This record gives sequence, structure tokens and C-alpha cells, in this order.
Amino acid sequence: MDVAQRVVGIVRSMRAKTNLKTRQPLTRIAVPASAETRRLIEQMNDVILEEINVKAIEFIDESSPIVRKTAIPNFKVIGPKFGKSVNAVAKRIKEMTSPEVIQLDQQGTFSTDVNGTSVTITREDVTISAQSIEGWLVESTDGLTVALDTSLTPELINEGLAREFVNRVQNMRKDAGLSVTDRIRIYFESSGRLADAVSRMSEYIKSETLATQVNTGRD
Repeated sequence: MDVAQRVVGIVRSMRAKTNLKTRQPLTRIAVPASAETRRLIEQMNDVILEEINVKAIEFIDESSPIVRKTAIPNFKVIGPKFGKSVNAVAKRIKEMTSPEVIQLDQQGTFSTDVNGTSVTITREDVTISAQSIEGWLVESTDGLTVALDTSLTPELINEGLAREFVNRVQNMRKDAGLSVTDRIRIYFESSGRLADAVSRMSEYIKSETLATQVNTGRD
């Protein structure tokens, strides 16, 4: 449950930062995970997908191009640790490749050569972050990285608009004091994208709202 809550929290954070509403379904998330973390996520797969409104969870290798990790030197730690060599070490940290950062993140240490001297960089010496690539948002928290596919197909957009429409109708049902089993007829006026989405998703809308009809125009 702890791992599931962390995944959900990361995805919700990414949605909030980019104004991707929770009611807008998305295709997938990708998670670079160890065998144990993957097992824990798979046990909560359905719960996670429902909470974040995403169709699928995929597991990828840390070296996947979707996940590009960078390291930023933590001068408060490396200053006292490396003394006069701190600037050279900081430069080497900034130049670390994604595979090198992944190695540091996984193993806790990374040994390298700085001006002819062997130095060992530890996880405490740096701040590790994940960079997003086009079409994906990537975020890491407490050693867990999640990549969110933000591409929107026409079908996903239709479903998102239909979910918003259903929410409005459900609020109207509540305000009208209707019983949860009462059947209704829906009449709406709209044009363009929303009208098309409601038309295509009418069966879903009727099922969710207990509507017998979804019609354009007034009763």
C-alpha cells in the first residue's frame, strides 16, 4: 500500500503541475523498478490505475531513454569533504551521464577520476533528478521514479469530456434531490468538440447517470 500511495502521489503531482485534470484519462505510466518493487506495484495494479485514471502500468529498465537522470552537486556536503578539489568534483558531478547517475542511485557510490585522483561520490553528495522528454513527464521521489505518458488521442479526449459531462449531471441529480435509482432524460445544448464527445460516448454517459436518453436541444 505504501508503494501504491507513492505512485499515486507522484502522478497526481505531475497532473497538478501541468493542469492535466484527474478526469482526463491517460494511456500509461512507465516505472523503472526492481523485481521487488514491481511485485508490490502489480499487487495494487487495479487500485493504482483507478486512482490515477490511467489505462496501464508498464515496467521499464532504468536505462530506458524515457528516464534520463541528472545529478546536481550538494555543496554543503562536498565542500567539507573535498576541500580545495570541490570545484573539480562538482564539475565532474554535473558532467555525469544518465547511466552513471543511475549507478550512483542504485549502488549508493560512484568512483571516478578527478584531475588524476580517484574519488568516490556518494548519494549524499548529490541531488538526483529525472528529466522529462517530449510526450512524457518524469518525476522521482524517495528513490521511486514514475514516467507519465501525456499524449492525448481523440478517444482519450472524448472520454475525458464525457467524464466531465457525467460529473455535471451527477451534481445536478444531487441538487435536485433525486434517488440514486431514479431514471432521467438528458437534454443539452453544445457545439463542436463537446457535442461530438457526448454523441460518441452516449452509452457510457447513460450508464453512469441512469439516463434513458441523451438528446441535443430542449425538452
